[in-house]
Amino acid sequence: MNERISKNLIKQDEYFQSFAIGRDIGEARGLQEGKTLGIQEGIRQKQNDMVINLHNQGIKLSIIANASGLSEAEVNEIINDSSSKIKKK
Repeated sequence: MNERISKNLIKQDEYFQSFAIGRDIGEARGLQEGKTLGIQEGIRQKQNDMVINLHNQGIKLSIIANASGLSEAEVNEIINDSSSKIKKK
């Protein structure tokens, strides 16, 4: 009987170890994904700020697009989005 209990405890221990390893792997992946998304969002925000600042200084859209690597339509969208947010405040 003690042998049966011992085997069950070993199986339980293996299960909990596997669970903990899986949890740790999932947590690490989640943290990495969150970090990557945060960096991407920061880059996008910095690019938007640059576009808006250049526009506010009177720089042509075509020059802003060329400098930022965006299309003129994308530059226009960023400028229009920022204008609508300012009006809403």
